[in-house]
Amino acid sequence: MNTQFKCLIVASFVVLGSFLFTSRAFSQSIEVKNLEGLYQVQMITVPRLIEVELVSKQNEKRMNELKTLGHLCFLEVQVYRCTKTLKNPESDQIPAETFREVVSETNGSQLEFQKSGMLPELVQEGESLAEYLISDRVNVTNRGRQLTLNGYRYLIVDKVQNPIHKIALNIRNFDHWFVINGQGLLEWTIVKNVKVSETRSQNIYFTVFYNRL
Repeated sequence: MNTQFKCLIVASFVVLGSFLFTSRAFSQSIEVKNLEGLYQVQMITVPRLIEVELVSKQNEKRMNELKTLGHLCFLEVQVYRCTKTLKNPESDQIPAETFREVVSETNGSQLEFQKSGMLPELVQEGESLAEYLISDRVNVTNRGRQLTLNGYRYLIVDKVQNPIHKIALNIRNFDHWFVINGQGLLEWTIVKNVKVSETRSQNIYFTVFYNRL
């Protein structure tokens, strides 16, 4: 083996070792938050409401009226789908029956995270996302019924610029996503679709806050 080839092999191992060390150090610098404890619903807000109206392709007059009111309209086959987003809508803009429905669904809801002693398992990692498998037990209590989960997914999104920590609890084969907002606070988004008329509807986004007790 000539000297030039030996140097090439050594250099390759140095580069590879440096890459692995950097990747490992980068992964370890991402902090998985400790969620141990009991959380209970404390507050419900409506940060967003989307008004939707379907307008016939021939009814350009109504479509232009909605645009004047701030709607965005897109043609879908034979109808325009016009939408307008209201941020932090007033209480009188939210159907009282729908709000009561969400309160009833979440009243007394609790999440209890119990440490298993096992370390988080890194499942995948990219430039902007890291996903872990957490083996901690989670007791979910809702409407007097309790369900025990033996683990959950933990995601860190946009980890370089503005990391967002999220967990997915798989309840009855459906992932319920919670955003970790600071210490001892989880946010769960519920979306309700309310039919106003044959052509009008509302998509209402409720944020349910779980505080650690």
